[in-house]
Amino acid sequence: MACPSVTLTDGWNGFKGRAAMKLSSDIIYENLSEKFEIICSGKAVSTLILEPPVFWYEGIEYQPGMICIGRNGEMTEPAEITNCLLISVGGRMPRTWNPGNCCLFSIMGETDLFQIFNFLQNTFNKYENWCEKLRLILHKTADIGEMLRITAPLLKDSIAFCNKHLEIMAQADPDGGESSTMGTILSADRVKIFSDTHARNIALREPFIYHLGEKDIYCINIYKQDSYQGILTLSNAHTPQTPGKVTLFEYFFRYFSAAVEIRTESGKSSLVTLKTVFRDILNCMSVSDSRIKNAMDTIPSDKKCWVCLAARPSSSMKSLPMEYLCMQMETTFPGSQALVLEPYVAILMPVKRTGEILDAIPEKMETVVHEFFGCAGASSRFQDIRKARLHFRQAAVALEMAHSLGRKEILYYFQNYALYYGLSNSVRELSVEYMLPEGLLELRKEEGQNGYDGWKTLKVYLDNEMNGTQTARDLYIHRTTLQNRLRRIEQMVDLTTAESRMYIRYCMYLLEMHEEMQK
Repeated sequence: MACPSVTLTDGWNGFKGRAAMKLSSDIIYENLSEKFEIICSGKAVSTLILEPPVFWYEGIEYQPGMICIGRNGEMTEPAEITNCLLISVGGRMPRTWNPGNCCLFSIMGETDLFQIFNFLQNTFNKYENWCEKLRLILHKTADIGEMLRITAPLLKDSIAFCNKHLEIMAQADPDGGESSTMGTILSADRVKIFSDTHARNIALREPFIYHLGEKDIYCINIYKQDSYQGILTLSNAHTPQTPGKVTLFEYFFRYFSAAVEIRTESGKSSLVTLKTVFRDILNCMSVSDSRIKNAMDTIPSDKKCWVCLAARPSSSMKSLPMEYLCMQMETTFPGSQALVLEPYVAILMPVKRTGEILDAIPEKMETVVHEFFGCAGASSRFQDIRKARLHFRQAAVALEMAHSLGRKEILYYFQNYALYYGLSNSVRELSVEYMLPEGLLELRKEEGQNGYDGWKTLKVYLDNEMNGTQTARDLYIHRTTLQNRLRRIEQMVDLTTAESRMYIRYCMYLLEMHEEMQK
């Protein structure tokens, strides 16, 4: 079943000067059957092509889209006509008829033809009035809440719209009332259900059924070009989802999606906010001093120091809109700013100006990060928001280096991975082994052979700033044994100057990091 799609241009052009509302045979049946006993035969007209009724008369030519009303026994058999509806009043149509692709209604009992005719006219007027109201709302206000309020009674069930942040932005019940849940974010339990079931359907451009307990919810995703804008849903809590109900809901979707598009466009105001400033800086766009000042003037002075986190959605959340994850972070940590920076979510967190960065980040950050992302990288602290992009790169680097090294933590702090980053970027066309002096490479190859560990001895010795007593203690060997090892090591590598010792330590860390990344 193809999903109707309306772009902003199509929405305006498509809804101007539109012809009178047309209906399907299912909609006609649902309305007529509330008052009359009807027997159906033939083939249903499932699309909205049926026009207001006409009376049958001798010699009439049936046409596609026609609703023809006549007395039982007077109407002629349709021949090779498709997509029309014939209504026989006062008895069943002859069983010998072969309606083919035509739909037949037989209204039993003695009923006045004009009563049926007027009833159908009133039915068409009801839907036409609804359609006209939708047009007016679309052209004047694009009020999505009002659209739902006038549509839910017609479809006799609840309709809701969730935006891309998974906020319930509009909801209406069959009595035309609004739900108290409007403007709220879906609960954690519902998000879990969403991520387990519906999330895999976000990419669908066709309607689908979402099973929620005993309810079957008819869903249509709303896209603006390739950008997910939210989802429109129709419940079956009050009435079953009949073909006519679904057909009207899909028709309504065309107006509603056009209204969402208009509101999305109008929402792009020039209002200066801290989030828009951060967004432009992170996207390497030019930001004026006045914009930064105006944005910073809106926040308290004790919240002008920041840490940037970089994270990717966890496997259980990766199908959710990333905007929803941003909204969750901002709601959980007031004052924070979360933005999508593919493939990451960048989270700007206000922190204390003094003390360790670990102490400055809220304790529950690890819990929230673990739930939605699994893990995240964290930058150093900064006050100049012009440097936000560089600090975002710090956070992303910490996350990337931790993954390449196979670390299993929740928050990876850049200060703990800066050395690894520097080492990994210090080697270009030369491979690691060509960066090492020959003697040091020999030590590595001899490691663990014949009970002799020159590599470990050298590393502990340098880490202890060449303190022999402490080195012997750390290695659990006699000082004489250490001196014998060092004499051999000093024949293989140069330890005479601070520069040469720094070079040896760099090479040792470089090789160990490379080996760890190769595991």
